[in-house]
Amino acid sequence: MKVVLRGSSVLFSMLGFSPAAPVQQVPVVLRRGSADRVQIGMSALDVLAEYRERAKFDERSSKADIFPSMNRRRPEMSLDLREGVVTAIRVYSRRYQTEEGVGPGDSLIRLANQYPIHWTAEDIAEVHDLNMKFQFEKDRIISVVLS
Repeated sequence: MKVVLRGSSVLFSMLGFSPAAPVQQVPVVLRRGSADRVQIGMSALDVLAEYRERAKFDERSSKADIFPSMNRRRPEMSLDLREGVVTAIRVYSRRYQTEEGVGPGDSLIRLANQYPIHWTAEDIAEVHDLNMKFQFEKDRIISVVLS
């Protein structure tokens, strides 16, 4: 017979258990013009100083990719650079969310329930108040572009 305990921490402490809550990764907030510690208008040198080994610059395409760690193959965000200054940020990671909790991986319905959207292309919706564009694939957000 299996017994499943559900209840308060008081019940657990009375039984001698110390419940270990799962550690959740705190989402990084996307705000108008900024993602994590990157801001539109930030210099490439400041990006390099902030992200050190996690940043990979490509001078030919004027882009920089930021990786969650050096062992990952997919960047969590990409930066467009012009004359050494960040002009746009594209976010791919689920860690990044707006203050209302919307980000990559969320549904079109979740976005539309939180913000008024305007379609700029078949698979891109813009939230004017945030100055962000959300790219979709099969009604799921696959990236967020801040410009």
